Amino acid sequence: MFRPDVSCLPVEMLESGPGFTSLDPTILLAAVAQQTSHIGLVSTVSTTFYPPYVVARQLQSLNWISNGRVGWNIVTALQGHENFGLEQMPDADERYARAAEFTELVHQLWGSFPFEALTIDRANGCYADTTQVRPVNHEGTYLKVKGPLNLPAFPGTRIPLIQAGASESGRISPPRWPTWCSHPRPTRKRRLNCAVTWAGAPNAMAARRRRSACCRA
Repeated sequence: MFRPDVSCLPVEMLESGPGFTSLDPTILLAAVAQQTSHIGLVSTVSTTFYPPYVVARQLQSLNWISNGRVGWNIVTALQGHENFGLEQMPDADERYARAAEFTELVHQLWGSFPFEALTIDRANGCYADTTQVRPVNHEGTYLKVKGPLNLPAFPGTRIPLIQAGASESGRISPPRWPTWCSHPRPTRKRRLNCAVTWAGAPNAMAARRRRSACCRA
């Protein structure tokens, strides 16, 4: 299930349709997650307007709530800058450069608190192995974040990343992420190739539920 998103309301278009009105997709999918058990839930989040720490935390939270069924549709947005304190919309090259740094940073934050760090040893009063939880200390061109994320990664899965880029400059290409799907047009073949990243997730998670039950509790 894929939910697009916009961060503005062109009032002149409101009379003829609700195209720019919608619930926040991440919050909506949190509700959908409670009523489903197998479908993937892909939320759209802009890399131009939101802080990467918040995005990393929200998507990982939704990943826990949905038992590992979350995907992230990465967009840079085309309008709505007035709602986020920007005088003008950054040009395409700057938006995609920021998006590449943003996506890399979110990925680092997801890895900053690995699930394996959880010991949950009640007998000895130890919740986590802190040697495995480390800050990212990122200082880049556009973003500065210390970390680590205050939420452990959901075990056994990577959050699939989806991005529809129509030009070379508009395609973010992180080679380290095998769950990446980037395509200029959502053809049926490409949709199926992207969807295969979800294959086997329910079976894989079933083997890990006992191990992570105490953490979810």
